[in-house]
Amino acid sequence: MQLDNFDRRILAALQEDGSLTNYALSEMINLPLVDTTERRSKLEHEGVIDKYHAVVNRTASGFDVFAFIAVTLLNHDRRSAERFNEFLRRSPQVLEAHALTEDIDIIVKVAVSNLEELSSLVSDQIEKHDSVRSAKALMSLETIKETLALPL
Repeated sequence: MQLDNFDRRILAALQEDGSLTNYALSEMINLPLVDTTERRSKLEHEGVIDKYHAVVNRTASGFDVFAFIAVTLLNHDRRSAERFNEFLRRSPQVLEAHALTEDIDIIVKVAVSNLEELSSLVSDQIEKHDSVRSAKALMSLETIKETLALPL
C-alpha cells in the first residue's frame, strides 16, 4: 500500500495516542471526518495498522528489572531452534526476541520483578533448555529511549 501525506499523519497521530476517535483524528490532521474514517479503516484492513494496545508503565506495575539475555544455541538445526523459539513465545517475561548475526544467536528482552526472578529465568529455564549452549544476562541500568513508534 502506498502511503500519502494524510496516511502518514494519521499513523503518526495514532502512534502517539491510539485511543483517538475518528472525529478527533480528523480535526488533528485537517481532513473531513468521512475521509479520515475511510483512510483509517483502509490502513487497518491492509494491515498497516496492526493492532491497538495500552502501554503499561513497567516499573509502576512492579517489573523493576529490565534485562537482555544473549543466547547462543547448541546447534543450528531448524527443529532445535524452533523448540527454543516456541519456549520464548510462551514465556510471559519475554517482551521481544530477535535472531542475530555474528556470535550471539538470539537476544531476548525481558521484564521481571526482581533479581531472583531474572536468575531463575536464566539459570533454571533458558540455560537448561536442550537447545541452548549458553546464556548471559545484561541488566539495563537506565532506559535512555524506548518507543514503538516508527519514524513516519
